[in-house]
Amino acid sequence: MPEPHPSCFVASLAVTGYALCSAALLLSNQYAINKVAAPSFLLLSQFTGTALASKLFANDNGKQERNDAVEERTEAEALIKQVKEILPITLIFSVTMLSNLRMMLESADIETLMVFRFSTPLVLRTVDHFLLREKPPSPRCWSCLLALLIGAF
Repeated sequence: MPEPHPSCFVASLAVTGYALCSAALLLSNQYAINKVAAPSFLLLSQFTGTALASKLFANDNGKQERNDAVEERTEAEALIKQVKEILPITLIFSVTMLSNLRMMLESADIETLMVFRFSTPLVLRTVDHFLLREKPPSPRCWSCLLALLIGAF
C-alpha cells in the first residue's frame, strides 16, 4: 500500500524546521569558529552529536529478536556491504564539510556563505539535467529554486 502524502501543514513545518536548523547551525558555526578557532574539533563535535541524536531517536520498534545464527550472519554481511558502498560518499562529505568550515567561515563573511549555499541547489539541478540527462525541472521546481536564489540577495 503506498504511503500517504504528508499534509501541506506537515510539509511546511518540516521545511521551516529544516531552514531554522540550517540557519542556526550556520550562525553557531560562525560564532564558534571565531571563539574556538579549531574547525576540526567543531566538525568532530557536530558529527558526534548527530550520531548520538540519531541513535537516541532511532525507531527500533520493528526489530524482533532472532535466534537463527545464519540469518544474523546474513544481516551482518549485508550491513558490511552497505557500509563499504557508502563509505566513500561519507568520507567525501566529511572532507567537504571540513573545507567548508575552514575556508568559508574563516575567510568569508556570513552573507557570502548564505548566497553560496542558496545558489548551490540551482547549480546542482542544472548540472544534473545537462550532465546526468535527468528530466528538466518542472516549472514549480524552477520557481522554488529561483525564489531561493532571490531570497539569498
